[in-house]
Amino acid sequence: MVKKAQLYRVVTQFHTCPWGVKAKNLLEREGFLVDDQHLKTHEEIEAFRRKHHVADTPRAWIDGDFIGGYHALLEYFGQQA
Repeated sequence: MVKKAQLYRVVTQFHTCPWGVKAKNLLEREGFLVDDQHLKTHEEIEAFRRKHHVADTPRAWIDGDFIGGYHALLEYFGQQA
C-alpha cells in the first residue's frame, strides 16, 4: 500500500523555503509519495494562510490528517531536530 502525503510549500522565482525542502525530503525518506504543492506567488501564499489559519509554511497532511510543519513532522515520526 502506498503511503501518501500532501505538502504545501513556498517555491517562488526568487525563494525556495528551506523548511519546505526539509519537509519534502523527510516525507520521502519515510516512504511517502508526496503531492508537492508549490505556492508560487504572494497572493497564493496569503490565500493559503487565510484558508488554513496558519502563519507560515510548509504544511503537511498525511492520509488527509493535518500534521503541520517540518518540526511537527519530525515529532510525528518520533525524530528530533
